[in-house]
Amino acid sequence: KSLLNLNVLVVALAFCGTLFGTLIFWLEKGEWKYTTYTDPPSYMYMRISADGLTEEPSPFTSIPASFWWFIVTVTTVGYG
Repeated sequence: KSLLNLNVLVVALAFCGTLFGTLIFWLEKGEWKYTTYTDPPSYMYMRISADGLTEEPSPFTSIPASFWWFIVTVTTVGYG
């Protein structure tokens, strides 16, 4: 009896994860810049930090990483 409901939940999570994961990646990624935040220095997405003056590396490095952020956020599982 519950298999249909479980399938609907999985499909909805996959669809919404793809949609919102892609959306958050494109809205929060920042600009592709050369930075010394990495060792050795390389290119990465940099965005304006919360203070509005400095830049910080974007935590959304790819669409799959943003998809994972969505799944963790929606299911409130957390990392540990």
